[in-house]
Amino acid sequence: MVLRLKQVNEQYINRIIIQKQQEKIDKEASEAAESAIKQSELEAEARERAIKIIERYKLNVDLTNKSLYEQKVAIKEALGVLEKGTRSYSIMKVQ
Repeated sequence: MVLRLKQVNEQYINRIIIQKQQEKIDKEASEAAESAIKQSELEAEARERAIKIIERYKLNVDLTNKSLYEQKVAIKEALGVLEKGTRSYSIMKVQ
């Protein structure tokens, strides 16, 4: 009887340990999802601002299938600001 009770207690302790580990995994997964959502929102905002710059300065720039970095480079090239000492614009500051 004592041996059986000890086994039941060990199983219960193991379940508690597994549950705590699962809670930790769930929390980390939730944080990762929130981070991915925020990243997606920031990328969408940066793309919108890039479009505003193109429209404001009437640039002939195609952003299709370009990463954010490639878009930034294309816009800077169109504005002529890639060389040192020229005007500098920031996609994140134009509204």
